[in-house]
Amino acid sequence: MSRDSDLSASIPASVQAASSLLRRWGLGKFWAEFILGIISCVPVGASVLTSRNRTGGVGSFWAVGGLFALLLSIYFAWRYFSLGRTLRVTEASERPKRVETQQLIKQGLIINLVGMFFSLIGTQSSVGDALIKSFSQTGSNVVQGGCILNSANIFDIQANTAIFTVHFIGLSISLWLLNRLTK
Repeated sequence: MSRDSDLSASIPASVQAASSLLRRWGLGKFWAEFILGIISCVPVGASVLTSRNRTGGVGSFWAVGGLFALLLSIYFAWRYFSLGRTLRVTEASERPKRVETQQLIKQGLIINLVGMFFSLIGTQSSVGDALIKSFSQTGSNVVQGGCILNSANIFDIQANTAIFTVHFIGLSISLWLLNRLTK
């Protein structure tokens, strides 16, 4: 018998399945969030750079908050992967308990929810700002003249929407993992 089959025989099948799920989906969540997070940095950076002369920037603020939450989520995705590797330890006393595993995934869920909240608030404030500016451009007296809809408004909306999408993907993977591991 090979060494791997000897190790596999001493680890219960349910623990092996949990380890495999956490390693595969934790790594998938890590790379999905990492790559989409880098892509999301482009509109956030463009929004921050183009908003230096305007008084708004509330959408950019929330987008940056969503990015910070995304960094935490990426860290937790790596912890899912690491936890999956730790579950493959042959000594049962050294393996994390089921409750600890579920608690880690729940913490990751909370981080993704906070990031989604930040991005949702940022999107709403950016859309509201763009709407008010568009009214002022059509001649309506809603806002004083001089408010021009510019690319920074669109970058704010794009940045927050992209970050919201990344958090949604992370939330979906974490919920799926939690569902599979609690059966």
